[in-house]
Amino acid sequence: MADDETVRRAVQSHAAFDTDAVKIWYIMPPQPPDTARVQRLVRAAAEEATARGLRLIVHATGLWEAKDAIRAGADLLVHSVWSEAVDDEFIGLARESGVVYTPSNTVVEGYQHAARGTVDGSLYPLECADETSRALVASPPSADRVGASRLSPERERATQRRIEIGQQNAKRLHDAGVAITVGTDAGNPGTLHGPSIYREMELLQEAGLAPMDVLVAATKMGARAMGRERELGTVEEGKFADLIALDADPTQDIANVRRVRWVMKGGVMVRN
Repeated sequence: MADDETVRRAVQSHAAFDTDAVKIWYIMPPQPPDTARVQRLVRAAAEEATARGLRLIVHATGLWEAKDAIRAGADLLVHSVWSEAVDDEFIGLARESGVVYTPSNTVVEGYQHAARGTVDGSLYPLECADETSRALVASPPSADRVGASRLSPERERATQRRIEIGQQNAKRLHDAGVAITVGTDAGNPGTLHGPSIYREMELLQEAGLAPMDVLVAATKMGARAMGRERELGTVEEGKFADLIALDADPTQDIANVRRVRWVMKGGVMVRN
């Protein structure tokens, strides 16, 4: 985000590919050199996105950046605020704006498991991941892939603290009526496309959300996050018949979503 023109061109290039949204990676140094300049650039991206009918997604894991993203018009915040506990100002902004909040705490622990070489099916089932991903996580971890520093005791403690903050923030926001959805940031080391969704749902339950609330976050709120509530997210006439049947009640324990009996996609049975 070098300047206003560069930012607007980037948004325009997304629109030219007929995308649904544009995403900003909003990561600031501890002492940003020119906060006002960065805020202007974020707002330029937001203005251009709005003008072209694109949703604005913002990666903002710091509290200051997350607040500014909401003020700029973010539709979706991807990842938890991991820097510190959310405050009343943030809750008020989130509730008033209708922004959707995606904790994605599983990606934090995923890095640690990748560094240890313990992505072995103990976190979540690996059968539904693709063969290339399964082969990768079965290979010995390498420092150039995940960073040797992630194995240090200090990093382990810091990682665990981030997860705790992320869980506490998710619970507080949910209790305050902020829309929470389920996302994983899959594709990062230790966080596999497909099965990582199970772990993220379980982390939300561990944070204190009731199993039914986690189900709503994974379905109805997922549709809201994508701006596709008319097509997806609930079982209603006129929506896609994307359904699963389970062998156990997920409203008693969200871990039961792992026990899939059959899958229907668009009204067609694809697995049973």
